[in-house]
Amino acid sequence: MDIISSISTSIDIVKKLRELDRKVGEADFKMLLADLTSELGDAKLNAANLKVELAETKERAAALERDAARRVSAEPEVHEGAYVFGGIARHYCTGCYDQGGKKILLNELTGHWTAFGKWQCPVCEKTLGPSTL
Repeated sequence: MDIISSISTSIDIVKKLRELDRKVGEADFKMLLADLTSELGDAKLNAANLKVELAETKERAAALERDAARRVSAEPEVHEGAYVFGGIARHYCTGCYDQGGKKILLNELTGHWTAFGKWQCPVCEKTLGPSTL
């Protein structure tokens, strides 16, 4: 990054100014030189932190793009009698999707109801998935 290289160059200049300081010996010059050194160090640290944040943000953006690409999958896959879109482990009603293109998330059956199937559509009340019968 150009920012880090320019800050490094500035620190080198500060070192040269310190050498001049030994020759001049003025108190104000020393105080200003110390302030400049401190500010440049803080700027270099902030630039490094920004570089890390930028890398993390790029990584998150790439992950979100991958997830979005999976979600927009047009063709559903059949998994245990229900539709799954983009390999995501959510099951949708085949009847509602085939009839009206609606993605209706299925409710998982529990207890004694599992004898009729694994899921039930909350809209058309169709039971899907393997049963225990």
